[in-house]
Amino acid sequence: MRVHLNGREVRELLRKDLLVRWRQKGLSLILLAWPVMVFMLLYLIRLKYGSEELEACQYPTRLLPTKNQVVPAAFSYICSIENRCQPAHPYEEYSHWKEAPLHSVIDVVNAFVTDERLHKAVVELAEKANFVSAITTLITSDRLDIIRSNISEIISLVPEIERRMNYSFDIKHLFSNRETFVKLGVLLCGHPFPNTDTIPLVNEILESEDFSQANDAELDAMPTRRRRRSQDLPTDWRPTKYCKRLYRDVTSTNQGKLTWNTIKPIIQGRILYTPANAVTESVVKFSNATFEELDRLKQLSRAAATILTKLHTNATFQEAFDNLLKLAKSPLVKSLVGDDFDIGEIERVFQYIRTNQLIYDILTTVADLMDCVSADRFEAVESVDELHKRAYELNQNKLFLAALNLEDVSLKQASYRLHMDTDNTQPTFENRNRFWFPGPADSMVIDLKYHRGFVQLKQMVDLGIIKSKREEAGFAPEEDGPESGRSLSGLFSIKQVENDASDEDDDDFDLSLEESGDEQATPKVLASANDQEETTISPSSLDGITNEEVMVTTEQTVVSGDPDLLLLKDEDVLKRSKRQGLFDLLGGFGGSGDAKKKNKFEVDNMQFYTKQFPYPSFLNDVFKRGLYLAQGVQVAYLLGLVVFVALCVRERIWMRESRNSMLMRSMGLKAHSELVAWALISFLELCVIFALISVVLYSGGILGYTNWFFMMFYCLSFGLCLISFCYMCTNFFNSANIGAVASALLFFISLCPFIIVLMFDAKLSVFEGFLVDLSFTTAFAKGWGELMRMELQQEGLTVRHLIQVGPGRSECAMALLMFLLDFLLYAVIGLAYQRYKKNNYSFVKVSRSQLDGKLGASLVNVSKLYGSKCAVSNVSLDFARNQVSCLLGRNGAGKSTLIKLLTGQIGQSSGKVLLSGEHQVGVCWQDNILIPTLTAREHLQLYAQIKIPQGGSGGVEEIRSEVAQTLQSLNFGKHESYPSWQLSGGYRRRLCVAIAFIASPSVVILDEPCNGVDAKARKDIWQLIERLRQGRAVIFATHFLDEAKYLSDSLVIMRNGRIIAQHSRDSLQCLCTSNYSIRLRCADATGVTFVIQKAQQLLPQTQVTHSGAADYPHSLTINASYAEHLTPGAVEFLELLQSQVVAGSISDVELTASSSLEEEFEQLNRNGEETGPRRPASDRSGVVAGPAMITDEPPTACKQFRLLMGKRLRHLSRNYRLLLYVLLLPALFELCAMWFVSYRLEDDFDTVLPLTRSLYPQTTQFLSQERATSFSDKLYPQLRTSCDHLGECRVFNTSEQAYDWVLNSWGEYSERRYGGYGLNGSGATVWYNNKGYHSMMAWLNDLNSELLRTTMNDSESSILTLNEPWKLGYAELSTSSILRQAGDGSMVFILLIAFGLVVASGSVYLVNERVNGEKLQQRLCGVSAVTYWLVALIWDYLVMVLGLIVCLVVILMFGMPVFVDRQQLVGIIGLSLAFSFACVPSVHVAEKIFSDSSIAIVSIFCANLIVPLVTMGIILILGVVGDGPAWDDWRHALNQAFLIFPIHALGDGFLELCKNYMVALVFRRYDIESYKHPLASDLLGRHFTALFLVGVAALIINVLIECHFLRRLWQRVERLLDCTYRRELDKLGQLKLVNIQSIFKSCVATGEAVRAENLWLAYRRGYYAVRNVYFSVQRGECFGLLGKNGAGKSTIFKLLTGQLQPDVGQIYFEQPGISYCPQSNPLDPLLTTTECIRFYGRLRGIRDLDPFLDRVLDTYELRPYKDVQVRNLSGGNRRKLTVAVTCCGCTPTVLMDEPTSDMDPVTRDMVYATIEQLLLARRAVVLTSHSVSEIEHLCQRVAVLRAGQVIASDSPQRLKSEHGGYYSVTCFCGPAQQAILSRSLSQRLPGARDLQHYAHSLRFLVRIRSPGSLGDAPLLSELFAILRDVCVNVARFSLSRCRFETVFERILDSSESNGSNGVHKDQQQQDARKDLPSKSPAVGGTLETGYIHCGYEETRT
Repeated sequence: MRVHLNGREVRELLRKDLLVRWRQKGLSLILLAWPVMVFMLLYLIRLKYGSEELEACQYPTRLLPTKNQVVPAAFSYICSIENRCQPAHPYEEYSHWKEAPLHSVIDVVNAFVTDERLHKAVVELAEKANFVSAITTLITSDRLDIIRSNISEIISLVPEIERRMNYSFDIKHLFSNRETFVKLGVLLCGHPFPNTDTIPLVNEILESEDFSQANDAELDAMPTRRRRRSQDLPTDWRPTKYCKRLYRDVTSTNQGKLTWNTIKPIIQGRILYTPANAVTESVVKFSNATFEELDRLKQLSRAAATILTKLHTNATFQEAFDNLLKLAKSPLVKSLVGDDFDIGEIERVFQYIRTNQLIYDILTTVADLMDCVSADRFEAVESVDELHKRAYELNQNKLFLAALNLEDVSLKQASYRLHMDTDNTQPTFENRNRFWFPGPADSMVIDLKYHRGFVQLKQMVDLGIIKSKREEAGFAPEEDGPESGRSLSGLFSIKQVENDASDEDDDDFDLSLEESGDEQATPKVLASANDQEETTISPSSLDGITNEEVMVTTEQTVVSGDPDLLLLKDEDVLKRSKRQGLFDLLGGFGGSGDAKKKNKFEVDNMQFYTKQFPYPSFLNDVFKRGLYLAQGVQVAYLLGLVVFVALCVRERIWMRESRNSMLMRSMGLKAHSELVAWALISFLELCVIFALISVVLYSGGILGYTNWFFMMFYCLSFGLCLISFCYMCTNFFNSANIGAVASALLFFISLCPFIIVLMFDAKLSVFEGFLVDLSFTTAFAKGWGELMRMELQQEGLTVRHLIQVGPGRSECAMALLMFLLDFLLYAVIGLAYQRYKKNNYSFVKVSRSQLDGKLGASLVNVSKLYGSKCAVSNVSLDFARNQVSCLLGRNGAGKSTLIKLLTGQIGQSSGKVLLSGEHQVGVCWQDNILIPTLTAREHLQLYAQIKIPQGGSGGVEEIRSEVAQTLQSLNFGKHESYPSWQLSGGYRRRLCVAIAFIASPSVVILDEPCNGVDAKARKDIWQLIERLRQGRAVIFATHFLDEAKYLSDSLVIMRNGRIIAQHSRDSLQCLCTSNYSIRLRCADATGVTFVIQKAQQLLPQTQVTHSGAADYPHSLTINASYAEHLTPGAVEFLELLQSQVVAGSISDVELTASSSLEEEFEQLNRNGEETGPRRPASDRSGVVAGPAMITDEPPTACKQFRLLMGKRLRHLSRNYRLLLYVLLLPALFELCAMWFVSYRLEDDFDTVLPLTRSLYPQTTQFLSQERATSFSDKLYPQLRTSCDHLGECRVFNTSEQAYDWVLNSWGEYSERRYGGYGLNGSGATVWYNNKGYHSMMAWLNDLNSELLRTTMNDSESSILTLNEPWKLGYAELSTSSILRQAGDGSMVFILLIAFGLVVASGSVYLVNERVNGEKLQQRLCGVSAVTYWLVALIWDYLVMVLGLIVCLVVILMFGMPVFVDRQQLVGIIGLSLAFSFACVPSVHVAEKIFSDSSIAIVSIFCANLIVPLVTMGIILILGVVGDGPAWDDWRHALNQAFLIFPIHALGDGFLELCKNYMVALVFRRYDIESYKHPLASDLLGRHFTALFLVGVAALIINVLIECHFLRRLWQRVERLLDCTYRRELDKLGQLKLVNIQSIFKSCVATGEAVRAENLWLAYRRGYYAVRNVYFSVQRGECFGLLGKNGAGKSTIFKLLTGQLQPDVGQIYFEQPGISYCPQSNPLDPLLTTTECIRFYGRLRGIRDLDPFLDRVLDTYELRPYKDVQVRNLSGGNRRKLTVAVTCCGCTPTVLMDEPTSDMDPVTRDMVYATIEQLLLARRAVVLTSHSVSEIEHLCQRVAVLRAGQVIASDSPQRLKSEHGGYYSVTCFCGPAQQAILSRSLSQRLPGARDLQHYAHSLRFLVRIRSPGSLGDAPLLSELFAILRDVCVNVARFSLSRCRFETVFERILDSSESNGSNGVHKDQQQQDARKDLPSKSPAVGGTLETGYIHCGYEETRT
């Protein structure tokens, strides 16, 4: 494709665009400030949430619940519920919770739970009060020292605990009082439990009102303490009263329900398993050991509470206890016990326990709480199907914890499936996040779900499998030796010993023998020498003992060889030996009984821990992480650039729509110069925008690592693609504003595929990703996602990084490639559409040819067809240079089509259109095609640069010189620096003509260059054309015959697309001078006879006709040829007539040249037009309705209502674009958005995931061992082997070394290290990196497999756990579900955009009706404001409801639950209806601001887009950033205030609906019924109230505006505030008293139809558009208003029609009723001709409408167009229809503002006839026109206006007599002859003035004197004689009495030359404030002194 480009043109267009941007400061500011504002929202949030440098830290170690470790494990989990990261140093292998006050209690409780004898003693004590047996068991227990030391510590801490609790710890209200619960953390763990204080918006959600009732079914299903009333009755499983109360207390708040939903399955949930066979029963039996300890804990807590209760209440129990104390105090017992026991201390302890209420409350509460915990958890089912079914049933009551499928546990490679609800396990569809982010994954809610029961249950089952297989394999169990009547505890000392080497303890205190280092001490046994029996020490009582059975003899002490061993001191042994006899005695009382056989397993001696990797110091940036997850930057870019897209598209389409582009192309602009300039200026704007955005991003810390140049490169690459997208959009639309709106919507929609990316990115194939990236915004968003991800990783994205990873692995690199592809794709689509989809703005390059040097253009057999209609038929025509060719013809003759063919606007159907060579063309179209913000000089410079051919010699200085000369010739003066929109119509027109002639084009084409300008401005344009025509072929079309006569060298008359006549210069001259006519008026018949005789005598070839009318019966017209007038007889005849004038026999003698051109034109256009007989004039006169044709009563309001509704219905049915906009565009936008959002990511939680280390292949592991035991020595080699086998394995001697390595090498092993093992004595720790979702479970699973192999001594054995989550209840709160909810919630914004489009459409019809004048016409037809606005309200409401229904149908199609579930749809419908009620009146108020419907629709749409973004953004920021109640108050207050914006009320209501539904959806799983009915609750109450009030207020405001009440109120306020202005208006009002008799007159004098008195109107203070205007119009009189453009004529018409109210003065009408024909055509463009006439005919009350319609169609020749829509009519036909509907009815006053504009001469005659008929009907007509001849012909009186003031007023005859007496002389000759004539005229006619030289004629004015008068001026006969003598053999001349145009000019000239009135307009307006110019002679005084009447009567006007 060939590129047509010119660098000079591009530079000039860029200069033009920069000037336009600079002068459109508002738009430019919005363009640049809006994206900055959007990003400032992010900046403000950033200020609240800054980054924080976090130090390295370590996480608590959690003990898994295994045998003898249930209580410590539960304690470790409770105190690490927040997973707080502690300081990295010192290293803690096991968490101690040193600050926990109740740590000692846990040790004591664990001692009683794990020791069966102690547990049994306490339980029996509560039941049997056997104190002696209990005390004996306690004293003989090996846990005595632990219990005694911890009890003492507990007692000592009680006062301190009470003090720390501030004596307000009420454990009875533990769960009903949040403060108490938080304090429990301090009591239990040393730190408070987490509170729920968060950001205000989240608090509001958590505090949502709960409407649910107590769930009795859940209470009944709650398994609690078993109560059996008798042996014969079944067990009672009903919950206790406390459990019921606890349930109600906990679930009394939303937060409590959330907590209950999480903990209930843990404390009460059932564990299902299948199948139920011997193997699985064995596994379950061993797995249930944990719950057996839990059951013992329940029994122990209840027993302790019972004991304490009995000590308070039971006398017998108290007595037994007191007796025990007395016995202990006895001397015998003291002597037996010795000093080791302080009986007094023991008594004080028990007494404290008995009397302390807090201890009592704690024990009873704990017992009651434990009653609510279920210990019987396992339940067998028959099959897998039953397993799933039973799990679903249990889950309904939240009683499901897990399900086990144990079918394969009997295999050597045992495996089982563990099923939990999806809420309590990690997702299985991926093993880790695809991207790494800094910061640990340490959230207990999101990242550590395995700790919600999964890992604990897995460990229980795995150990159960190990034990079961060991038992199945037949390993011999060891038996405890029978005790010989004494307790083993007396043989050795048990102490709590800390490891000095590591300074650490386990959570479970080590209750082993005293030990040190890696060797373990063997207990010292004191026994009798005679006893040689072996004693087996139970593993339950020894921690750290090797799994080998320890054989202890009574004769020796087996000790370790370790020198660090701490042996018992001798005195301790002696003391213990001394008491041995007492122990034996007490042991006998205690009944220790026989020892039982128990299975023993090595794994029971081990403790299993899980520990999350420590994390090094890092920059924690919560804001960036949230921004990345929310895609905030991408959305901000989308919102920020939407204004750029709209304005960029609008700019290019506007240039095309305003036809500026076409005009430039017609004048030679290269095809691609404008496109390149537009792209460059758009790119420059994007550079500025992106630079400003980057300032916000970098200064706010949103970006900190990415290189600025790379970021700008990426954004600008996207910008190029964005410009290509805008280019494509500009070719899709022809309307600038609709194109802007639609492009903005397309820009929004283009991001919708990104939703698919968010949902399916992990699953998208390369091809699918490529398709998605065809949306450039999606590719941009994906690239920004990677950029923000690298920011989170604290690494900047660079080009080098993109090159290294390539587009396959880098979304940013892929985006850059896609930008290039999308750029080309969009450009090709736009270019193809532009090329193959032609429209009215498509340019057709006109062929260039080397024509004859004398020719500028040529048409050869050219025809043009529009469908089947021929606009131009076989036209051949040459246009010569140095010649002005004029095209004449009626409307629709084909003139404009020829112009369009020559300028490239259309292409010919056949034939050739040729322009000469490469020379440029100058064009001036019928309309003023200008750029509003450019000045005249800038326009000329622009087009001069465009017209200079490429390689031309025109330099900058030459262009400037030519521009300056042109401006000088235009006489622009200071106006050359005015923007074109500030220029008057005349100046604009002259500028357009000058643009056509600038830069010396070879061909200049002018289409009606004098259209719409006043007579004086027309003369100026003529002079301009004449001065600039040299060397050019000038082609112009016109309706004015005088233009053709004086300017043209060649005249072409066209009709129906054909040339019907042509005149050369000579033939035209002959035609214009072919004959003369003398008109005169005789006094009587005798005079007539005398004149006829003399005429026939002196002018033999003359023709005499009687032209008398009723008023003047003796008028004559004498016609004679030009040659005959050159005879002496002509002069003699004129002298004779002058003598008769002196004698009084004749009068009004007038000599006029031939009007043959006018006659020929009319005759040519009349021939052949009427195929049928024309209606007689009597019939045609019926177009003016008389009283008989009007109904007696005007149409009722109901009839008017029906008519207006019918009109709107027809309009809407034909306005497919508006239908598209109102119905289809919002629906399509919503449809596309919902289609993308509706794609939902199905959660893959049903995937079966094997939990092994193979999930993380090729990763680094580590292994450490210290304090090895015999069992760990067997286990370690296998762990080492598997570690080496799976990848790199690091080995350490201590866990601290491994810890340091993990901490210090984090960056090196990022994403390559997920787990490891640590062995320390009997403890095994699984280290895990939670960045791998399943790393903990994988490493734990493989550890248990190695345990099985070690235990079974079988390398082929293994255990494999398969994680298969089940969806049993409500949808899980996964990332996918959150994204789904966010996607559904985002549809609120989509709905706002769609509804905003519907709202904006309501302004189109109203603005068009008001601007076009239809609204005014209907009001003048009797339609009241109430009726009009009632129709508008109902119709717009219905249309809006229709649009909303379509939007709602789309919602129903997709069935999004957030919009259609429950009562959501009811709320949406209610909000939509209320929103419509508020918006319709609001739009009715807002539409008054706009004068362009397209601007109105864009502005309202943008307002509906920007307002909710700004208001909701403010609310969001305050909700997120705000801290404290004051911020909340501001947020709520602003939200309430913003409800005055209906779109905000709608959006906020939708958000409330969505929040209400989503919160209820989330809370429903927790049995919280927070859903509020949208209409039956207060959820939307404030929104409905606000919308109703806004609607009512808008209705009232609209009524006040329509009644001008607000304007009058403002005027009053202004006057009250400004005394000077008030005095000025008061004194102006004094001029009303110009006639003292007016006091006694009625408001309207007899015969007056309308009267205006002392009218003053200022558009701004002190600058009056109308000043001191008086006039009155009689019935049957036509009153004309004359004036230049801007003189105030249209303002007076606005005053007369009530559009404006005068500041001073009054207007009186004799009778109500006005008909008004404005300058524009107040017609609905979508109604047909017939419909328009019928509509206004019915409004005017025409009786027989069909006959009237026929008369109108025939009178104005509209019958061929009766079914044609107004928009398809030509300008002339539209104007005729406007005049026709104006004359409907029988109003006494008719106002006509330039009724004949755009009409050809023949059509004008029709209007003249209509006006004459109105006058005959005695109707007053007020007429204004730029055609002064019309005023002269039609008006009985004329007022001349200048600067808003009447400077002359009288009948045309009197004005002509006063300011006339001139004759216009035209001498047809060449320039040389004109020079000769000029010299002769200066001698012969010194009074000649206004000489105007044209190419072939000379025009001037000569004033003659009346016969009988004296003076220097010649008589008519003398003038004629002089002209005959001067022009003989030099030129043909024509002589005509001057028309009224000359009188008009003379009046204006005299006004300007007058001292008081001849000032410049601006100066005159300034002087108006000083005094009243041209005051009435009847008035004296000044503005300061006031005005008085001078005592005489003035004429009426």
